[in-house]
Amino acid sequence: MAICAGVASAQNFDFGSDGTFGPIRVVGGETVTVNLPPDGVIHATWVAVAAGGTLKFNRNALNTPVYLLATEDVLVGGSINVSGEVGTSNPPVGGRGGPGGFDGGMPGFGGGVPPGAGHGPGAGLGQTATVPAGLAAYGTAAPPHLARPTNGLVYGSPSLIPMVGGSGGGGTAGQPGTGGMGGGGAILIASNTRIDIPSPGNVLARGGNGGCRVNEGSGGAIRLLAPVVAGN
Repeated sequence: MAICAGVASAQNFDFGSDGTFGPIRVVGGETVTVNLPPDGVIHATWVAVAAGGTLKFNRNALNTPVYLLATEDVLVGGSINVSGEVGTSNPPVGGRGGPGGFDGGMPGFGGGVPPGAGHGPGAGLGQTATVPAGLAAYGTAAPPHLARPTNGLVYGSPSLIPMVGGSGGGGTAGQPGTGGMGGGGAILIASNTRIDIPSPGNVLARGGNGGCRVNEGSGGAIRLLAPVVAGN
């Protein structure tokens, strides 16, 4: 995963929101899922996600990153989540990547259908007879103790230009096997005034992993832009 936070040194910034989407408010215990427009840009006035609340996004047809722009403050006491999903064997599918991220590979089925590779520039390869399914990569490779020839290659820029999400893990063998995990999505959050993420708030772009280290998707990208970025 790559994370980039910018703190501007002057006031009267305009990061492009015209406010036409209006405010986004998520109360505690609530999950709000926003359908991304075709260009992925949400023109909000202000954003407030209370502790215990979650803001998520449905991918658009082009699977662009999320560009959440606000004319006023963005307060995240809960969670903004663009993480990838877990691959499964029933149904036999790879996990979907978060918005702007890439899907995991398809599972294998017996000797006739080999496991598929994940999608994306750092995708993990499918399991072979001798090597486990590959872990996806992004800004960094898998740790040395998990190095294997099926792992994905490192890609991306520390400045997150261009914005791109995480890649998918490879599928595993079986009758059927398990689909590769989806890569974390990519999100840019920009406020003309302030972004505040007090504890326990968070912004998540995790790769799906299903609680294992077999065929994980890689984490995605989070970029924060505002005159003041505070909190966690």
